[in-house]
Amino acid sequence: MDKKKQILEHCQEAHALTEQCYLEQQAIKGSPEWLEKRKYLLADLSIHMVQAALQQDKADPALIRRSLYSLLMICEDFIPDAELLPMAQKLMEQQKVTD
Repeated sequence: MDKKKQILEHCQEAHALTEQCYLEQQAIKGSPEWLEKRKYLLADLSIHMVQAALQQDKADPALIRRSLYSLLMICEDFIPDAELLPMAQKLMEQQKVTD
């Protein structure tokens, strides 16, 4: 089995487990548990990024752009002083121009 296929299979398993953990996490925005739930969402989106990069022979720039946008939005919760929101918005504006 080729290595890319192995990585994608592991991603599938990790994605299922991560999604399950996310759904099991009971949290209200602003509560101490909220960031824990967001960690699972960040992990889920990171897995999607790996899948977007490896699923096709040629990486799909639009899919990678959407994945990166989502990652930047979630990372804002963890590193608010990094000013990631403007970068995320710029990515989506560029997406509209290329569509």
